[in-house]
Amino acid sequence: MKKQLLLIVCFTILLSSSFTVKAEPEDIIIERIIQERVNYGDVLEVMIIATNNEAQPVNIKIEELITGEFEFIEPKEPKLRAWEGYNVSYLDWSVTIPANSKETIIYKIKPLLTKQYALSSTKAITENGNSFKSMPSSFRVFCVPDDICDTSKGENNVYCPEDCSTGIADNTCDYKEDGRCDPDCVPEADPDCEAKAAAQEAEEVQEEERKAPERSILIFIIPVIVVILIIAAIVYFMVSRKGKPTIKK
Repeated sequence: MKKQLLLIVCFTILLSSSFTVKAEPEDIIIERIIQERVNYGDVLEVMIIATNNEAQPVNIKIEELITGEFEFIEPKEPKLRAWEGYNVSYLDWSVTIPANSKETIIYKIKPLLTKQYALSSTKAITENGNSFKSMPSSFRVFCVPDDICDTSKGENNVYCPEDCSTGIADNTCDYKEDGRCDPDCVPEADPDCEAKAAAQEAEEVQEEERKAPERSILIFIIPVIVVILIIAAIVYFMVSRKGKPTIKK
């Protein structure tokens, strides 16, 4: 009986210790803190906070996939991975988080376009294979108005209306009825394009009607001129024949 009780106690201790070593996803929390609004040219600071709610230290590897138009400030060079024929940039860190503690990771990037950006979830995995991730994030880069619609910076009427008015070529169809046909829209998408097309068609019809009398006159005059030229040629030929001296044999 004592042996059986001892075996049960040993098995209970072993089982509890195995559960203590294994970090469950709910015991590890990954958060990403990021500004939701930045101006063009600003450096964006991204903070990743990993919280260990376990009663002992946990070793984890954190990976951040970064796609889009960015300049890496800190660290300067990202790692690259082949993905569906493309090289994708990413950052990773291996950290040990003490029991009931937090670990903070900070990196800095500079967005290169005025647009809405999205970052996929920060992923992490423990040394025993448990994986977990943060929520995805998004932020918007606003332009710095300078009265120039610079499409190389991603400026357009959506993200920089201060510099880019509607109806101009800015790589974005604005779909607005503003009396200007947006060259970035297909004719059916911009109501102004349909109106412009109708106005051009009406103008072409009017131009055709204006030129119609001129064409009628030309159709009448050209044959008359041809006939006159033929008659003149015949008369000239006959006169020239009469003027030639005859040679008697």
